[in-house]
Amino acid sequence: MHLIYQRFCSLLAASINATGSILPSPLSGGEWENIYRISIQQGVLAVVYDAVKRLPGNLQPDRDVRMAWAFNVDRIEKRYDMQFLRADELARIYAQHGIKTVVLKGIGIGMYYPVPRHRECGDFDCFLCGDYERGNALAAKYGAKVSDCGYKHSHIEYKGLTVENHRYCIGIRGSKVLQEMETYLQSQFSAPEKCRIVPDSELLLPPADFNALFLIQHASQHFLIEGITIRHVCDWAFFLKHEQNSVDWPQFYRLCRKCNLKKFADALTAICVEKLGLELTNPAIQTDSSVAKKVFENVMYGQERVYSSGKGLWGSRIIIVKNFFNYRWKYKEVYNKNWLWELLRTSFFTVFNPM
Repeated sequence: MHLIYQRFCSLLAASINATGSILPSPLSGGEWENIYRISIQQGVLAVVYDAVKRLPGNLQPDRDVRMAWAFNVDRIEKRYDMQFLRADELARIYAQHGIKTVVLKGIGIGMYYPVPRHRECGDFDCFLCGDYERGNALAAKYGAKVSDCGYKHSHIEYKGLTVENHRYCIGIRGSKVLQEMETYLQSQFSAPEKCRIVPDSELLLPPADFNALFLIQHASQHFLIEGITIRHVCDWAFFLKHEQNSVDWPQFYRLCRKCNLKKFADALTAICVEKLGLELTNPAIQTDSSVAKKVFENVMYGQERVYSSGKGLWGSRIIIVKNFFNYRWKYKEVYNKNWLWELLRTSFFTVFNPM
């Protein structure tokens, strides 16, 4: 692995494990600029900054880099504060009408981070436990702009916050196995006491068994279509660090095998341990992976964005088709699938959208 990426991972490991950052020697100004750039690209600028701040003075980057880093971390924190404020405001409106707001990804996963404000978030994803339509109607009543984005979720624009209100937790189109996974995921909300309350809010965190499967499935979807960033790996690392003894691992692995997610889950766990220094004490968690090295290299070097490409609907679809071809090794080596069949199946359900 390139030296700069090794140093980047060392800093990230120091943040994950709350240890002093280990850099064997000072880095040049150009090397720090590269690490700063990689941190932005990988969506972990603020997380790496937590480790940089703990470096002794002789190992710190120069003043210009530190100032730019601190400025952009401040922007991330302010954006998080706005998102949390508006998300809780909307959740309180829902709570007044008997609707529970469960946080998916983003702010919810940020609760596992040492500094939740440093987990960068895009949209606010939520699941309203069967009150999807009522949630849309209430948001519109309180001045939000609500738009239908297909069968899976709606978009709610509420006071500067983009909300994805999920009818379904995951994409289930064209797959009986994923439909069964959706049923399992939603069953985790049947007992409200299994959800935890985000402090000082009306937001709910999903149970650990939900998050374990949901995080892997969500990361897997992005891994296939456009690649993932190290932020997805960090989400898994911080989750494992806090919840490794709360998950029903035999059940988790049974479901992963059924959904062809086992190799991907093992790869992410192995990367957390081997590259980010995560310490696991639960022997039920499997860390052996034959594809971890290749997956890690793709995480660090191989993404081509689809959802944030800015190329419009058809431009994004062209990228998806190109990624199917470029990433065909993933289907065979990680998922034991035929990439051409998956391309045809996905194209059919994208065009005809049958449910």
